[in-house]
Amino acid sequence: MAEIRTDATRAFQKRVHDMSSTNQRDLRLTAQEARNLSNELAQLTAMLLELHSKSSQENIEVTVTGLNF
Repeated sequence: MAEIRTDATRAFQKRVHDMSSTNQRDLRLTAQEARNLSNELAQLTAMLLELHSKSSQENIEVTVTGLNF
């Protein structure tokens, strides 16, 4: 599975945190920041879909036994 860089996502999260902590009402991204964030989100979504399709659909049974009370 390909490694995905999350630099744009981390930068976005930091900017949202900074915005929230200073009570700002707006957050603006440059076109390049928006493209980078969109690209990372698309890659992460594709990875999640791939992982979901590979996950087994088996039922797992768990039995817990213990002492009598």
